[in-house]
Amino acid sequence: QEDAKRPAFYGQGAARKALRGSSLTFADFIASLELEVRLFSPAPEHLARVAQMTQRTNQFNNTTTRRNEPELWRELGSGELECLAVDVRDRFGEYGLVGVALYSTRTDALWVDSLLMSCRALGRGVEHRLLARLGEIALERGIGRVAVPFVETARNQPVHRFLAEVAGDPQDDGEVSVYELDA
Repeated sequence: QEDAKRPAFYGQGAARKALRGSSLTFADFIASLELEVRLFSPAPEHLARVAQMTQRTNQFNNTTTRRNEPELWRELGSGELECLAVDVRDRFGEYGLVGVALYSTRTDALWVDSLLMSCRALGRGVEHRLLARLGEIALERGIGRVAVPFVETARNQPVHRFLAEVAGDPQDDGEVSVYELDA
């Protein structure tokens, strides 16, 4: 379904670009978009799109762990992982399901195994809202930290910059860097 909407997304993207060009400031642009961000636990009909995001998202993907739909069904069904999805719309239309966090509860932190965001939603504060919701979930569970591992690839510098911006320097064990945030 998401792929079938792709031509509409491109047309809406052009309208957003024109609005950006006519806005005096970036803040004016964001305000005039009238963004609506919905964070939700995905229903079974969303899992194909969630799996697709793990397969296709490269730039805003903290570990580039790829999962197919049966793997997701197993991991989510067993309670091994939980999922928070994001869909966005603005005055020009729907962006669709553009963000995913696959996470687990550990004794010391809410561990975010996969933090994914489509490029078409980046830079609008959606990634901040997703991370803030993960912090709220951690607090609801009596956990004071959110931990986001990062495995560098040639293409995932956007998520690296974001994590460094919001969390500072990571803890590094030689194999993986972990960005830690107060919930």
